[in-house]
Amino acid sequence: MNSGIEIRKLQNEGGNIRLLAAQREMYTQAKRPKTLAMAICYGGPLLYTIVQLFVSLPFCSTIVLALLAIGSDILLNGKSSDLVRNSARIQQAFDSRVYGMEFEDSDFNERDIAHFEKEYLVRCKSFDDLENWYTAIPLDADAGEAISSCQRQNALWTSSLASRYLIVICLVSLAIMFVLGGQIQLMGVDPAGLAFLLALGEFPLRQFCEAFRFRKKATKLKEDFDRRKLVSANSIKETQRLIFEYRESSFLVPDWFHKINKRDLDEKTT
Repeated sequence: MNSGIEIRKLQNEGGNIRLLAAQREMYTQAKRPKTLAMAICYGGPLLYTIVQLFVSLPFCSTIVLALLAIGSDILLNGKSSDLVRNSARIQQAFDSRVYGMEFEDSDFNERDIAHFEKEYLVRCKSFDDLENWYTAIPLDADAGEAISSCQRQNALWTSSLASRYLIVICLVSLAIMFVLGGQIQLMGVDPAGLAFLLALGEFPLRQFCEAFRFRKKATKLKEDFDRRKLVSANSIKETQRLIFEYRESSFLVPDWFHKINKRDLDEKTT
């Protein structure tokens, strides 16, 4: 296991930065099919409902859009999940190298690293944002304490980000439902005749539940840290297993939201 000084040094070495770049790019690209699925499964029914307020649409168009939404949700979210799962393995490999410990589920394809690292460099122009990835490392910390501080920062950072995004989801969803409900009331339209009205509530509710479960996992990790009195190799590996599980089933937060919160969360978790 590596000490605090060693972790600070290793996390900025070229080979490890390559892993982190590939992981971040893979994670970013996992959001694209997820975003497209959201546009089809939520944006499509929302637009359809708005049009229904003004004109009568044939029943067959409702069936077509419903089938398209179901098929897109399955295919696009499946593709996104594959990318998230692979990115979690790459992050696991990064942690293995930086911490100086061999963790499970840290295997990866070198061709994937080369491909996604290149894609990251094209998009971001440099690796500057990836340096000093773990900031909450006491320089004088021994190996167990240093690794534990990185894991604790990871859990707290992710939990806080999920909490903030959860609030945004709720506010945006409520605003859309309020405006749409008000328009339905003003126009005197019978809600029973609007085919996708219930779906417009189901989709944000599902997003809320996913974000809540993700936040709960990260919060549980933090609570485990607070209760722990002894840091050992076994406890670190068990914590890393839990971290991998929530990374693998990660609730995807948009890049723009990640960027505007990163500096503030880094300061609060350091």
